[in-house]
Amino acid sequence: MDKKLLRIINSLDDGILLVNKKRIVTFENDSARKIFRSSLIEKDIEQALPSSRMKKALDDIFAKKEAEDFRLVIYKQYIGQEARLHGKGRELNYNIHMVRNSSSEAVMMLRNVTKEERLAMVRQDFISNASHELKTPLTAIVGFSETISEEKLSEDEMRYFAKIIHKNSTHMEHILSDLLLLTSLDRSEILPTMEKSDIRKIISEVLSYTLYKAQSKNISIEVESDQTEVLCNSSLIVQAVMNLVVNAINYSSGDSKIWISTWRKENNIYISVRDQGCGIAPEDQVRIFERFYRVDKARSRASGGTGLGLAIARHIAILHGGTITVESELGKGAVFTLRLPLR
Repeated sequence: MDKKLLRIINSLDDGILLVNKKRIVTFENDSARKIFRSSLIEKDIEQALPSSRMKKALDDIFAKKEAEDFRLVIYKQYIGQEARLHGKGRELNYNIHMVRNSSSEAVMMLRNVTKEERLAMVRQDFISNASHELKTPLTAIVGFSETISEEKLSEDEMRYFAKIIHKNSTHMEHILSDLLLLTSLDRSEILPTMEKSDIRKIISEVLSYTLYKAQSKNISIEVESDQTEVLCNSSLIVQAVMNLVVNAINYSSGDSKIWISTWRKENNIYISVRDQGCGIAPEDQVRIFERFYRVDKARSRASGGTGLGLAIARHIAILHGGTITVESELGKGAVFTLRLPLR
């Protein structure tokens, strides 16, 4: 093969394989080698990809000239449903396009469509979850307001039902406020005014908003913070860290601890929030920063959360050119770390 053409083929993100009529791989590009984590040259493609759909596609492609298209799910050595079971959200989705190169050889092109698949799933989940989150308090508001308007109630009953209506309408207001904030962050409508802010002052402000909620569950918060100035929008960073702390409180049992730590490394400032809560499974960690995604739906709804806190924290980090990550094991708590560049 021409060296220039080979360089072009190896620069492609799509995996390229040549497979002969005996199902033996005769050529692969660099991307294909990365996909399968080893070379498939002179190997049986059906052993590398034991898929009945792929076998049928190969049979059809050598029997007729029409192109074949199908989808494969891959996770390490697993294919299809096994990949979904073992991958738990980490599996990769590939579009396979197969064309006959000659009477005895076929070209297979593997395109990674995992991001597109997950984006479509996130959009569907967002619509479903947003509808559910708003419907729950709205149902209570409609139901109790009808009761007040149609039945004769005592003053105590009226007051009790009014409190329920107020609680649910306030919850809806919080959801809508968070949604509007997320939309603004998405569209970069918020162009934050950056100023030098002392990280200890930011943590102190976070504590002023969250300490009462923690004390109500007998949760103590310990802080270890150095005096470091960071160029940021302090109100947004307070919001991001506060969301992490509130999330830690919601998923922690009583009589436990939460640690807030800050440290400087190279040209970054790190803020971590560690808890002793229930922990997060690997499949949930992949989606934890999605809007309305909840690890424990019953627990977080009971606490009054909107399901948008971590999504907001992530967007604030991105707006500052930073990142937010999570480390966790089930039953061993979680550590969320916000990284901000020092400019």
